[in-house]
Amino acid sequence: MKLKKLFWLLPLGLFAAVFAGQAVRLTFGNNIHEAVSLLNIFLGIVNAVALIWLLARCQLRELFRLIWRSPIWKWLLLFEAWALISLILNFGSFTHHQLVVGFLYWLKLATVLHLAYLVYAYWQEEKATFLRYFLVCSGAIILAGYVQLIFLPDFSFMTAYGWDPHMGRMLSTFFDPNYLAAFIVLVQTIILSKALEAQGKVKFFWWLFFVGAWLALYFTYSRSGWLMGFVALTAVAFQRSWRTSLVIAAIFLVVLLFPNRLSGRISEGLSFFNRTTFSQGATNNTSLNALSGDESAADRALSLGRAWSLSKRHWLIGVGYNTYGYAAIKDGLMTGSQQGQMSGMASDSSILNIFATTGIIGLGIYLAFYASLLRISYKLWRRRQLLGGVIFGYALALLVGSEFNNILFYGLIMACFLVLAALMKGHADRDEETQSTSRQQPADNASPTSIPSSSVASNIVEQDDHRRLWQNYPLIIISLFVLSLFFSTIKIGFGSLFAYPPELLIYLAAVAVLTAPAWRQKFFSRLKQLPKAYKIALG
Repeated sequence: MKLKKLFWLLPLGLFAAVFAGQAVRLTFGNNIHEAVSLLNIFLGIVNAVALIWLLARCQLRELFRLIWRSPIWKWLLLFEAWALISLILNFGSFTHHQLVVGFLYWLKLATVLHLAYLVYAYWQEEKATFLRYFLVCSGAIILAGYVQLIFLPDFSFMTAYGWDPHMGRMLSTFFDPNYLAAFIVLVQTIILSKALEAQGKVKFFWWLFFVGAWLALYFTYSRSGWLMGFVALTAVAFQRSWRTSLVIAAIFLVVLLFPNRLSGRISEGLSFFNRTTFSQGATNNTSLNALSGDESAADRALSLGRAWSLSKRHWLIGVGYNTYGYAAIKDGLMTGSQQGQMSGMASDSSILNIFATTGIIGLGIYLAFYASLLRISYKLWRRRQLLGGVIFGYALALLVGSEFNNILFYGLIMACFLVLAALMKGHADRDEETQSTSRQQPADNASPTSIPSSSVASNIVEQDDHRRLWQNYPLIIISLFVLSLFFSTIKIGFGSLFAYPPELLIYLAAVAVLTAPAWRQKFFSRLKQLPKAYKIALG
């Protein structure tokens, strides 16, 4: 039997392992970080079988060449290599046991990335199968979340195993409401895309599924998840209809106007950050709970400050992937009990985590990968391609959510996101090949040029207006972000806003990468069209 006949087992096994989440783990010793999940085991088996198959068929070099020709996977491959190099360069800074743990973390990252390479190269024909199994898995995870919320709302008994004592929040098999919320947002982007393009009775099913997922997102009471949902779903809806996008944005905002647990948590978080600064978290090795009753926001401020202090000390090559917890203890920024918690091996900010562990070199490589992903998905978003809209909207949401939780390197989410990105990139490559082939064919039956009628001309003008609106959508988001930053400056005050500059500096670095010479001319030319884009958007 040929191996390709078993290809359907990959999506089935992958999403079954994702459904198992953190409920199935093998722990070695008493350290909660020295554990592997069912997903890690499955990906290890897939990587081993794929390596043997590629070596037997002498296709390893061809796979490498295919990956290297793609700008997305090329930068991701370089980041994978540099992450290992950064660990090797810090060989003398840690014990052998700590280096082995760091290497195992790198191995977990590599197996997820290799899965994306394999899907991109060999599983493009299984796109429908991947989406079907992913949606079934997602429905099961959401259903399990409702069951957990009803029968097991108190999760405090899991503190003995290193988990946070969540009360009355949906956790499902992820055991963490913030990561579950980020996963639900990814699911919602696909469901919303399906609902907007479906017809007949199927459309009702997709909208019902969407409402159920939205309620699940609310019951996580995750502030970062709610913000991610706002960004991702408005972007996906805007791809089809700007009116639907406004309705979804309004619902997200209206929910916060009424007194409820989610709006209360957001108010507590904003109140905390108005009274304190990140610099306090950078210098104090204790919780900031004395300044606010919001323990989650206080711990997050402490984590961000700690990560920035570590990044400044090891700015060039980092402390090594992923030895963040050990380096923080060595530099006196963390105690052993804090490192023993689930969040102790990484910063809450994914960008700062990359900076601290791989240095400015690793951060630059990763930002180049992310810029390539946004550029390609944005082109497909404009063409109303389903996966293009999903990846573009969720990639924007990740930029927001990863500043509060280390979502970019959370295996259960990263595996699903990169698999969907691989399917999207393969679809884009096939479209480019088809277009290049059609351009090479002579236009034998070309009709003579004719003057369009007034109705046709008006349709062309309307299409141009909508196309200009799509092109300026990122600028609209950026301008709204700048306005919100301006008003927050007035509200909070310049002193507290700029007391912690690393996030601003990192955003400036990302903008510098995105506004490379090839992009700068487009940016300023479209900036002149921004007032008209607002006029079209507002009708």
